[in-house]
Amino acid sequence: MTSSSARDIEDPPLLGQRGTVLILAFLVMLILAVMVTQLFYSSSVDLRVAEHDKRNLQMELLARAGLRKAQVVLLLDLEDDSSSAEDQEGGSGDEGGGGGLPTGGGSGDGTGDGAQESATVDALDEDWATGDIPFELGSDQRLRVKIHIEDEDRKFNLLLLGTREEEYRKEWRERMERAVDLMRDGKPRDFSSSEASDIVQRIEEWMKGERNDTLELTVAPLASKEQRVDGSTFHPPLSLDELQLAGLKDRTLFTGFLEPASRRDEEDRSWVMGVRSIFTVSTNLEMEGGSDDKGGTNDGSGNDQEGENKEEEDKKKEEEEDKKDDEKTDQEEEEAEGVNNGRINVNTAPLCVLKALLPESELPASAWDEYEEFRNEHLKEILEKLKNPFDDDKDKDEEDRRKDDPDEPIYPLESIEDLRRFEAFSEKNTFLQPDTWDKLSSILAVQSNVFTVTVAVGTTDEPHQYFIVRSLFWRRRTGDETKIIPLVHFKLLSPTEIDLQGFDKELAQWAEEF
Repeated sequence: MTSSSARDIEDPPLLGQRGTVLILAFLVMLILAVMVTQLFYSSSVDLRVAEHDKRNLQMELLARAGLRKAQVVLLLDLEDDSSSAEDQEGGSGDEGGGGGLPTGGGSGDGTGDGAQESATVDALDEDWATGDIPFELGSDQRLRVKIHIEDEDRKFNLLLLGTREEEYRKEWRERMERAVDLMRDGKPRDFSSSEASDIVQRIEEWMKGERNDTLELTVAPLASKEQRVDGSTFHPPLSLDELQLAGLKDRTLFTGFLEPASRRDEEDRSWVMGVRSIFTVSTNLEMEGGSDDKGGTNDGSGNDQEGENKEEEDKKKEEEEDKKDDEKTDQEEEEAEGVNNGRINVNTAPLCVLKALLPESELPASAWDEYEEFRNEHLKEILEKLKNPFDDDKDKDEEDRRKDDPDEPIYPLESIEDLRRFEAFSEKNTFLQPDTWDKLSSILAVQSNVFTVTVAVGTTDEPHQYFIVRSLFWRRRTGDETKIIPLVHFKLLSPTEIDLQGFDKELAQWAEEF
């Protein structure tokens, strides 16, 4: 009896502990399941991030390759023009179209630079401008590249608002106001003449560094500030983006925008221009000298008095030259080599820029309609040829016939005198006064030197992803040497800053073909 009671006391029944191990096992399995799920999710996220980084790197490398391709296209275009010019005898100089510099009033003696206008011609029917630049890299990774090249010489140079000659500065300011007024005619957010004047005034006042409380301007904090002898300052902007500091806060004013879908059918929406399409700051360039001729040289002997004296002499001489420069009108300044110095390329300029060149009292805006219609028809024919290549010997003969007939319109214009082939600019047109023609021809050119290259890389898979960059190049030829000088190396853009409608359609087409 005693031993039985002892066993009962030593080994009590485990009635309250049944199923504990099972619960612990479920708890451990639940923790493991959560850990595995979290590990799987983290791994999938890391994998997607790695794929995204890989895709971004691929797109960036393709964009850089696209920029290099654009440089090659621009160089080849210049080489082709130069080869064609060598086959001819070059310009004789008497087709300069009024001579003079746009930066100084354009009242030259009419000798001009005929070689410049006839040797090199840039127009919208050339390979760089058609938008049909072949680029096959990246197609195996379901990526496509679109290269768009636009010349800056089609636009008004805002630096002309800083010329020292008041009357001439006023002429260019009025041209820019007319261009802004015409820029969005018949489009959404059209500008009135007063709004156009206000926009240009804001830009001009900001570049002068003047603060006007009514305009809420900030002083332009640029390293490129130019202090003049008369005490005035001029702050030439280094890029158009800086002009947002002038109180113009609407980003679409600069970049443009796509028409709202409610206004037009989705398939028929068009891109509305911004001031970037008509203004530039990059067509009046000059190479800075690489040598420094100020001061004497120190031969290491510690006697550099001669150098110090020379520094003082050079400083005085420089001050005198600066004073003379300020007194001298811009018209008298020498023209830099390899630039148009503000001249507008008549072959590439948009219609609103061409119509803004002269006031209605001197040349009706409608005078450009015939030229624009002929240019558009020619470009349509070029695009058709690109889509459907065929033997165009007959078309070549027709072009040669037109060139030989001085009364037949042609495109592209090989010299400013070719504009005379159009009725509104013909010598037979008594409305067009000789002085008006001289003024017009002095601010026009037929070649371009500075180009903006925009490269868009997109995925053929939907939803489309984009990597868009922009660079600015100066194509400069001096003698036998040709250089591509980058002014803006590599700038990332938002997809809303450019027109991607056509590229979207091409991506969808490529996806089907793939």
